[in-house]
Amino acid sequence: MDAIGAKTLPLVEPRARWFPIGLGIGLVMLLGLLYAAAQIVFLGHHAFATTKEVPWGLLIINYAWAISTIGLSYIASFGIVLGLKQFDAIVRRALYLALLVVVAGVLGVFADLAAPQHAIYLMLTTHFTGAMGVVQ
Repeated sequence: MDAIGAKTLPLVEPRARWFPIGLGIGLVMLLGLLYAAAQIVFLGHHAFATTKEVPWGLLIINYAWAISTIGLSYIASFGIVLGLKQFDAIVRRALYLALLVVVAGVLGVFADLAAPQHAIYLMLTTHFTGAMGVVQ
C-alpha cells in the first residue's frame, strides 16, 4: 500500500516473444501509410479513381463527417456559456475532440484536392465557381 492507502499494481513487462511481431505489423502499417501519402501527392485525383469531371471522392466523406460532428462544440458551450453544471465533466474533452475532428475534416479536404501542395491556393484565393473552392 502507498501513502494514500491504495494498492499499487506491479508493472507488467511486455512479452518479449510478441513484441517483434507487433513492431513488424506497426512498421508495415507505417510503410502503407507513407506509400498512400506519396500516391496522393504524386497522382492526385487518380489515386482515388476520380477525375476532373467526377471530383467527389472518398475523402469528402471525412469532411462531411467532421462538419456533422460539430455538435461537440455545442455540448461544450452548454457548460461554458450557459453555465450548466451537468456538463462540467465533459466540457474540456468535448472541446478537444471538436478541435481534432474539425482539423481532421480540413486535412481530408486538403488530401482530396487535385494535388495537396496546391492547398495554399484554396486559402489565399477566392473561387466563386467551385462548389468548395477546389483547385483543379
